[in-house]
Amino acid sequence: MPTLTLNLRYLFSLVGRELSDSELSELLEKSKMSLERIEGDEIEVEVTTDRLDLLSEEGIARHFKGLLGIEEGIPKYEVFQSDVEGIVEESVMSVRPGFALGIVLGVHLGEEGLLSLMHLQEKIHQTWGRERRKVSIGVHDFDKLEPPITYAGERPEDIRFVPLGESEIMNAREIINRHEKGIAYGHIIADKPLFPVLRDRRGEVLSLPPIINSEMTRVTSETRNLLIDVTGTSQREVEQALIVVATALAEKGGKIGTVKLKGAKGELVTPDLTPKVMSLEAEYFRAKTGLNLSPQEIANLLRKSRLDAVAKQEVVEASIPPYRVDFLHPIDLVEEAL
Repeated sequence: MPTLTLNLRYLFSLVGRELSDSELSELLEKSKMSLERIEGDEIEVEVTTDRLDLLSEEGIARHFKGLLGIEEGIPKYEVFQSDVEGIVEESVMSVRPGFALGIVLGVHLGEEGLLSLMHLQEKIHQTWGRERRKVSIGVHDFDKLEPPITYAGERPEDIRFVPLGESEIMNAREIINRHEKGIAYGHIIADKPLFPVLRDRRGEVLSLPPIINSEMTRVTSETRNLLIDVTGTSQREVEQALIVVATALAEKGGKIGTVKLKGAKGELVTPDLTPKVMSLEAEYFRAKTGLNLSPQEIANLLRKSRLDAVAKQEVVEASIPPYRVDFLHPIDLVEEAL
């Protein structure tokens, strides 16, 4: 299971108040996280592998606010349809076909938020992304690029840009042979005749996924407007990772913009923030738990876990936030309410 090091001061600022040691321990237990270490302003916690939404301080604070009764039900994010388009070329479909884009505008990152974002990316890469083979994420300063964004497969010698953290132009083959990230992850694409690449309207390279972004779109603590790209082998998992990152940024005041993708994948709009709906029979809940709770009491418990829930006679209709990937069966609703 992934282990996270959290900044307590930052976490408390997101929750809106400080938490005592006993409160913190109780909230972690209710969230099915285990406390591994606490030292000064830092704690180390272990998170279950299916809770991508708890891989950042923003996601943990969002969940804690529900358990504390500060905010209940599905978070209400400001979402708009942007005029940004993504073009997917046929040349990339045999290389790395999963692709999704989203934008988040008006984010207040700061140093702590930037660090949290970087850690979230890497934890998703390590877990859900299987060390970037299955999913990889790029985050860019939206103000430094010009849409539309094209995702294509190109000869590695034709992909030339300054990689993040460098000062000289390199081609993609040089990057996988010489750059730190290329040496670590280049094997994922090294045997392909074409490498995946993202370019903007001007032809400027934004990213060589799943290896490295361009220095041109570097994100800093002052960056306010962000483009998120996610690539991988599975479209469903790529889109899920995008939702997790975009909604974490929305917790920092960002407005989420959807992007229309067209081309080799047909037409698709990402991220799709439609909640999943699932029903839970009250009698099923009682049989599994031994607790004689009414449908309304069950619904109230689910709302504290940041789900929307409505009692209808002996059935609870639950709407599950799109950033939760761990609901497959009504038993998951039962466990969530406990």
